[in-house]
Amino acid sequence: MKIPALVCGLLFSCSVSLAQVSAIEELNGPGSEYSPTIHPNGQILIYQGSENGEWRLWGSYASADGWGLPFEVFPGLPPGSFLGGPAFSANGNLLVFFSDAFGDKESLDLAFSTYDEANRRFSEPEPFPAPVNTSEYEAFPSISMDGSTVYFVRDALSNEWGDGNLDCYEIMVSQKNETGAWSPPVSITEALGGGCIGYPRIMPDGETLLFSRIAENGLHDLMMSRFDGGSWTAPVTVPALNSEQDDKMVSVTYDGNTLVLTRSTEDGELFGTDILVTGPGSLLPDIAGWAYVDIRVTNSDGNLLPCTIGYRLRNNEEERNGTVVSSDGSSLVRLRSGKEYLITMTAEGHDFRTVPVDFRKISGPDTLAVSEILTLLKKEVTITIDNLTFEYNSADITDSAAAILDIAALFLQKNDGVKVEIAAHTDDVGSPEFNLDLSNQRAEAVVEALVERGASRERLVAKGYGESDPIADNSTEEGQAQNRRVEFRILEE
Repeated sequence: MKIPALVCGLLFSCSVSLAQVSAIEELNGPGSEYSPTIHPNGQILIYQGSENGEWRLWGSYASADGWGLPFEVFPGLPPGSFLGGPAFSANGNLLVFFSDAFGDKESLDLAFSTYDEANRRFSEPEPFPAPVNTSEYEAFPSISMDGSTVYFVRDALSNEWGDGNLDCYEIMVSQKNETGAWSPPVSITEALGGGCIGYPRIMPDGETLLFSRIAENGLHDLMMSRFDGGSWTAPVTVPALNSEQDDKMVSVTYDGNTLVLTRSTEDGELFGTDILVTGPGSLLPDIAGWAYVDIRVTNSDGNLLPCTIGYRLRNNEEERNGTVVSSDGSSLVRLRSGKEYLITMTAEGHDFRTVPVDFRKISGPDTLAVSEILTLLKKEVTITIDNLTFEYNSADITDSAAAILDIAALFLQKNDGVKVEIAAHTDDVGSPEFNLDLSNQRAEAVVEALVERGASRERLVAKGYGESDPIADNSTEEGQAQNRRVEFRILEE
């Protein structure tokens, strides 16, 4: 396998080559560091470590300089107990792990603890009840955001597939019903392609499962499958993360921007020379959690207005567009976190609105309320085109404005009987003559951009107004920004 080109994670400084993920130097000590999980907000990392000769759970909080001094997460559990395989739920409220501290020392059981983010406090851990835990081996759990589905491993396949290799598992799933009882765990090993697999981690989206499979060279490769239409898709490898070493146990922040995983450096030997490494979440696209936009569109009388709601990535770098038709003027739109979007609202015979929605730095399933009023198209109606920006003192339209122009051109195509003045305005910085000339150039630039996108030139009139028609106070930067605007003015219906 070829080591891919990666870059360092957003939260960590690193001096390694950009051709590698970076080791988390602050946390990798003389022992073995294993099975990391990063909190959805990226502010705390928990891992399994053997620094004191025993396998315990250790934590570290993020700071501006990297990761802080490690602390033991559950010092109250009996000395000599084995603790391992920690994993946060996607909302950060639950930490699951496994240990021999709750029952027969010959077996390992799953346990959970709630995390109080505000007070940085973990509750006293409790074991999962039967039928999840048995007298046998249960380990390396991962739990859904709502705490109702737990994935873990049992070693039932170690002899069949692994020739006695205890690093060869069967992946199990158990679900909690409305009464709080857990279902008998069922194996999804065959659904995931069989073989010698283990270390399941459910991603923040609640639909994507990452796990490891032992390859022909005896090392673990990371695999990915999605739960789609009631079944698991055929697993695929994750080339962006698989190296010539042993790779397993991926954890990702809720916004999808940062990931951590275990990488073993000595021939895949279990607990050999395991280290924690980090990289950008963009290596695993479309695994971030979900955020929501609660949209309400009305007409000028305050009545809900049937409309079409569009959403697209604002930076125009990827295709992630969609359309929702709302028969009553309201809709709850689900979007991936970690991105910035433009929401567009249109209705027949009305103007349109675009609203930027920024979900780049969220650590949970946030809901943003958007309420807009659409106006009937008629002569003299003015539509302000928000976020249509230009380079400084220039008529060159910025790359970030491409999505706005696409939306405006689509509006013109759908309302092919409308004639529009493209009115450009400036603030009062500079001479009036310069600002008038600049606004004329910008209006012409917008017309050209719309024509390139399919709008009819015959229905577009470019006009610059310079600094003559301010809508805000030019003595403040905020007011100047509002005055630097482009408007659609309806000339003919």
